[in-house]
Amino acid sequence: MPDAVEMEKFTILSKVLLQTRPSCVVMSAKEDERLVKAVKDTVEKEAGTDMDAQYIQILPSTDYSIEMSKRRILNMSLPNIPADFDETERMLHLSSLVPFSNMCLVRALGGLLRFIEKNRVGIELEDATMRIPVLSVKTFSLEDLVLIDEQTYRLWFLQPLKNIEKLKERHEAVSFFADQRYMEITLSLQKCLHQIKDTKHTDDMSTKSTEFNWSSGRTGFELHALGSSHIQVIVQDPGKILARMRMAQASVGDWQSLYKTVYGAVYIADVCRSQSTNLPLLQNIKLLFTDDLHKIANLISKIVDFDESAVQNRFVVKPNVDLELDEKKRMYGGLPDFMTAVAREELAQLGDDISHCNVLYLPQLGYLLSVPVTDAMKESKNYEIPGLEFVFISNNVVHYKSPRTIDYETGIMHRLQNVILEHSAVLIDVAQFAAKLDCILALAACAREYNYVKPEIISEDIIQINRGSGGKFSRMKILTGPNASGKSVYLKQVALIVYMAQIGSFVPAEKAIIGLVDGIYTRISTTESVSVGLSAFMIDLNQTLDVLQHEKELVFLYELKDGHTDTSYACHIASQAGLPEEIVKRGAEVSKLVKENQPVHRVDTASTATQYKRCEAIVDRFLDFDLDNDDVQSFLQNFVIPVYQGTIKP
Repeated sequence: MPDAVEMEKFTILSKVLLQTRPSCVVMSAKEDERLVKAVKDTVEKEAGTDMDAQYIQILPSTDYSIEMSKRRILNMSLPNIPADFDETERMLHLSSLVPFSNMCLVRALGGLLRFIEKNRVGIELEDATMRIPVLSVKTFSLEDLVLIDEQTYRLWFLQPLKNIEKLKERHEAVSFFADQRYMEITLSLQKCLHQIKDTKHTDDMSTKSTEFNWSSGRTGFELHALGSSHIQVIVQDPGKILARMRMAQASVGDWQSLYKTVYGAVYIADVCRSQSTNLPLLQNIKLLFTDDLHKIANLISKIVDFDESAVQNRFVVKPNVDLELDEKKRMYGGLPDFMTAVAREELAQLGDDISHCNVLYLPQLGYLLSVPVTDAMKESKNYEIPGLEFVFISNNVVHYKSPRTIDYETGIMHRLQNVILEHSAVLIDVAQFAAKLDCILALAACAREYNYVKPEIISEDIIQINRGSGGKFSRMKILTGPNASGKSVYLKQVALIVYMAQIGSFVPAEKAIIGLVDGIYTRISTTESVSVGLSAFMIDLNQTLDVLQHEKELVFLYELKDGHTDTSYACHIASQAGLPEEIVKRGAEVSKLVKENQPVHRVDTASTATQYKRCEAIVDRFLDFDLDNDDVQSFLQNFVIPVYQGTIKP
């Protein structure tokens, strides 16, 4: 399988395992432990039982070195490779089967070949030069995903689809939100999505998002990362907050982000329920955004005092939530005096070897009793004190919890956290479907603003784009044209339109019929330059599509035509690039001679004839040379060298 960008939770790996159902998985000894765990979890979840101990096979990391892997691949014995092929010929043939630029693929295949080599039966009886017999090598792709190679991977979505039904659902959703009749619901949902916070970084309680602007031209589009735009792609991850809650590490910013996320999700659900459309996306939101969101939002709203929490930088409960807590807060109004009194009472109950103690407050832990380390503690390394709960030791001070220092407010926070964690499933659903909704709204905004059209997705091998490419008579197109005439931008246009169609987007064309593809591969690249003052896209566009020649002037017409080109116009391009006129003229002469199948002579013909006569004289004189009687040294010094150098005439 060609190299692919993996998700954080090893989504692609799981799909590969479920689709191929391998008898065993071969791994490097230095493999990431998270990846090993993902393999085990996927297999055990699918099988419902513990996996076989032999399912995962481990090889030394040296078996996966890139050079050794390449060597093993080149030494494969394939039935369709002639035995008399030399190394270069084998390399050319195997390069058509194995993309050697995919380093992960090469290492994986090399490791697999090494595993087969170690486990072959009867290998000790074979000749040492015997290659591993392999019947065939096939490129593997996931059923519902389109693979993107490294050069092409500069686009927005990571996983284009190959599932027609899912793509049609996306296109129908884009069509709905791009329709001017539904602008009111679209704007309402966009407003609600602004409440769904990026909870990966919530300490400053501000929205952090990745923003994009899509721009288009007559033949394609490009995606720019900008500081601000009307299209906002927000990353939701309440799972991060839930994980911190389980460890009692949620910050004030986490609580505020969670509240805004739940609040926004409640409104998204209400807006979707007000619509009678049968769009699967909206139907799923209606179903999965349950009344549990109302419960969570109400609890947070009634319990958490966000204003006071921001001031004190800790979880603060609103008044009138708990009468006992309110009484304690009134009592703690004179907190310094109260804590001194508590410390004095605690000290009276401790041993005689403890001379003093303090009561302090730490966020997430609450009120603690701090006691200096005694000599007895230092000797025994035992910090336990009857009636106190040991928490931690720092700088020769031991910190304990006691019934007198338990933080009542923190207890309320923990109870609220437990209620929220009981409904964590609905929060995960909010993250997933709010992200899908956000993407669909972005695609709809592009389709509406740039007049993109909905592509027709089919299963046949057809790519038919109005005024572009198409036809059902072949799966391969040969594109010819002069240098700098726009062949690359034409290919890029087709690839981008197919890619856009298979992420669920509308496309920049008057009409498009797209047959699903398994992969998109490219070697196209355009280098931008500050001196030119144009983007890479505009540089490509300025090179498109027919040409008109008037005497020495070459004019690009920015139009694509059927047929083939009869010249590269290389001389014109060379002149525009600034090459000397004599070189351009000579290039035209040589090109003409080659086309006419005539010999190409050096420009310096007179000098060539003279040199020929010199060489001829040397050969004639050598044939007359008497090896038995003549002086060889004199012959070389006095005749051959001077004649060849032209110091004497032949």
